[in-house]
Formats: sequence, C-alpha cells, structure tokens
Amino acid sequence: MPAWSFQAELAQDYFQLHGTDRDEELLETTVKSYEEFLQLTQNRLKSGVASGGDVAQAQAQLENAAAQLIDLRITRAQLEHGIAILIGKPPSALR
Repeated sequence: MPAWSFQAELAQDYFQLHGTDRDEELLETTVKSYEEFLQLTQNRLKSGVASGGDVAQAQAQLENAAAQLIDLRITRAQLEHGIAILIGKPPSALR
C-alpha cells in the first residue's frame, strides 16, 4: 500500500476522532438533561400530574441516549487504536 494511502487514512481517522469528541460532549449533556427530566417526570408521577407512560417515555429517551454514548465511545476507541497502529505505536500508548 502506498505511503500516501496510510497518510490519508491517518488524516481521516484524526478528523473523525475529533468529530466524535464533539459528539461525545453533546451526548453527555443530553444524557444529563434526560436524567434530570426523568427525575422531574418521576416527581410529577408521585404528585399525580404525570402518568406511568410519561415516566416510561422519559426512561426510554435516557436509555437511548446512554446507548448512543456507549456506541460513540466504542467508535472513538476504534479510531484511537487505528491511529496508534498507523503511527507505529501500541494502542495503549495513545490517548
């Protein structure tokens, strides 16, 4: 494989890695907001203002966002490992 191909792959992985960092920040904020919303909805249920369905929906939104965050972190780790291999370092040496 030509050297330019490795360089192109490295550049692509680098930019994707930084894109995932921004997405991770956004998803972390989203998860925190959904946690707060779930708590609020549970409190509303106790007060008789919300239904069990409202709580279930809030829980599902939180779980979906949390799962997306896990997937994104896996993608980031894969990109990080790919970059490490392309620059000739063990994946554990790059963070």
